[in-house]
Amino acid sequence: MLDHLSFALSVSGDLTTLANQLEELLPGAIHRNERYYALALSYYGASKDLVALDLLRKLLRNRKDQNHVLRLLMVSKICCESSSLAEEGVSFAQRVLDSLDGRCDELENLANFFLGVSLSAKSKLAISDSKRFRRQSKALHALKTAGKMTKMRTPLYCTISVWNM
Repeated sequence: MLDHLSFALSVSGDLTTLANQLEELLPGAIHRNERYYALALSYYGASKDLVALDLLRKLLRNRKDQNHVLRLLMVSKICCESSSLAEEGVSFAQRVLDSLDGRCDELENLANFFLGVSLSAKSKLAISDSKRFRRQSKALHALKTAGKMTKMRTPLYCTISVWNM
């Protein structure tokens, strides 16, 4: 029944209502980690990024789930969308890359892209020109890596990196 409700509310675009329904579930109806992840997805879809981020942080504190790639990717995506979370975004994107260790090119592409965008945003906060340059170089390298893996054209990752710098 929960799957049908989730599907209906997500198709209708009413993700806040879906999140409210998930919060009202009795403990034990679904596993706590699944519940938090579904809540995070719902809140993110409803443009409540910080609520989703907090839920994902809680999940990733759990020893068993510290390197859950999809959750780490989602946190990386949320962080790279806000320059104030850039440093955290770099950390999470790097954890994704470390966890994957070459096992999935598509997910590595995403992680490299999020890493590049976060590094680019982080470079704006550098006090010295040398730190800024070093961070921008790392950002460009990460974006190039993502671009090479996806056969992206050069102007696209250059445009993205310049836009974020």
